Amino acid sequence: MTVQQARTLELIEKTPGMIQRQIAEFLSIRDASVSSMLKNLERDGYVIRRRDRHSDRNKRIFLTDKGMAIIKELGHLFAEVENQVIAPLSKDETIILLKLLRKMDAEISE
Repeated sequence: MTVQQARTLELIEKTPGMIQRQIAEFLSIRDASVSSMLKNLERDGYVIRRRDRHSDRNKRIFLTDKGMAIIKELGHLFAEVENQVIAPLSKDETIILLKLLRKMDAEISE
């Protein structure tokens, strides 16, 4: 599982039923890259694509049970890594680090 695949699964978990173009825009990657990634995720059983009731051209993307399970597992892994990174920091240092990371994330997201 690549970081990009994990981010995509997390995005689909938070916003079930997204279409490919929305995923590409949110992750700032090309439609063709998203298409290839979704094919792999679908092949591996993490997502399912369903035809949009309002548009034959669009397919809505949803997590499967396997996709939900891997998201849960990845969440535990990320929490463990985060705890290891933050463990040597004081409470004040942790607060400063989190503020800086949020600021960086906000800048990147714009």
